[in-house]
Amino acid sequence: MASKMLKLISLDAIPEGGSLIVAGPRGTEIALFKIKGAVYALDNACPHSEGPLGKGELNS
Repeated sequence: MASKMLKLISLDAIPEGGSLIVAGPRGTEIALFKIKGAVYALDNACPHSEGPLGKGELNS
């Protein structure tokens, strides 16, 4: 399976230890998290409460 990469935003725009919500493809929202310099991208919808994942508390 081939992976696809999509440039969403400059890495400098994501605060260290924090998150940022950006527009994804086809009207989706993506939550970006930066932890110790590494960036993680997830669907912005929390699977438990359907709230915005990127606005939650980050514990690393």
